[in-house]
Amino acid sequence: MVEHGWAGEIRGDNSDDARLVPAVDTLKGSRSNNFDVLRFVLAVAVFAAHSYPLVEGDAAREPLMRLTRGQIHMGEISVDGFFILSGFLVTQSWFRSAGVRNYLGKRLLRIVPGYVVAILFCVFLIGPLGSQNIGEYWSGFNLSFFLRGLINLYPPGPPAIPPVFLALPYPKALNGSMWTIRPEFICYLVVAALGLVRLLDRKAVIAIALVGLLAVLGRGDYQGLTVPILGPLDEWPRLAACFLVGIAFFAFRDRIPRSWALVALCTAVVVVAARVPGSLRWVLPVPLGYLLFALAFSRAVNLSGFARRGDFSYGIYLYAWPVQQLLVQSFGPQLAPEGLTAAAFLPTLLLAVLSWHFVERPFLALKSSARRPAEAAVSANR
Repeated sequence: MVEHGWAGEIRGDNSDDARLVPAVDTLKGSRSNNFDVLRFVLAVAVFAAHSYPLVEGDAAREPLMRLTRGQIHMGEISVDGFFILSGFLVTQSWFRSAGVRNYLGKRLLRIVPGYVVAILFCVFLIGPLGSQNIGEYWSGFNLSFFLRGLINLYPPGPPAIPPVFLALPYPKALNGSMWTIRPEFICYLVVAALGLVRLLDRKAVIAIALVGLLAVLGRGDYQGLTVPILGPLDEWPRLAACFLVGIAFFAFRDRIPRSWALVALCTAVVVVAARVPGSLRWVLPVPLGYLLFALAFSRAVNLSGFARRGDFSYGIYLYAWPVQQLLVQSFGPQLAPEGLTAAAFLPTLLLAVLSWHFVERPFLALKSSARRPAEAAVSANR
């Protein structure tokens, strides 16, 4: 029995009104959803969470870290949210593409141009500013390693460039946010592989894989292991599970009901897990997914026009870290984490706006408008 939802009267049948994910939004390309504002909020949350380690050296005082007894901070849960939304939207992109080349072309155009320009910005501007000696910075620059990292979607760091920001509490690579770009793109390739072997729309396969990944995530005995291509497995089960949750919500979109009771249940599960040490990471992906999609397709809150002037979430994600590091370098310990977030917001947003209008949007305009036949998309309901 489907309960009355937030869209008015909802029937207990298989109508669009009863679904968490309306069919019109997924198969006909409607923009009537809140994905843009959700991505923006998640990007700002990552940016705000990073202020704590960048000022204090760790995230121990970050509010969510304290609320969850050290299990997770706001940046991690926001990255989880990004991967959940991405799993859904990228799977949708596969079914709306004319073929694997069309699909991969769209994925490349979405992620690579902004990433490359941000890398160049970091290497040629932020790196020299963050180094102790500009001459030593350029003499230590390794073009071969830099190009290799650029092709493999690795953010620049040793041995491509000398270490930077050495006097700061968190000396690291030029851009500590960019590490997720490579896992994200590998997930895109996995979607293509599953689509080609016709497993992407097999509900049973998706469900079994998700249960298996959550079990691995719960065991946690993969820490310290390394796998070729993927690299260290420390974060992979978590990211893969979240991405697969998004795929599962797409695959089961005609079966998942829109229900206030489920919203309350998912909220309660997350709150309880937040207070039980060691449980939140493997419990979180599914209820977080339901809550995110409840917001994304809410009829009570319609912010579908949020990005009418541009989608700045990716730019915020790419540029916040280097801006924050420069501010910490300039103002030192008197800058509290909250002050760093406030001071860095406008310059980061400006860079994100420039990235959207002069890099991301021009390349996105190159996307082919070709689509798969309608029946191929409809087959995903199986």
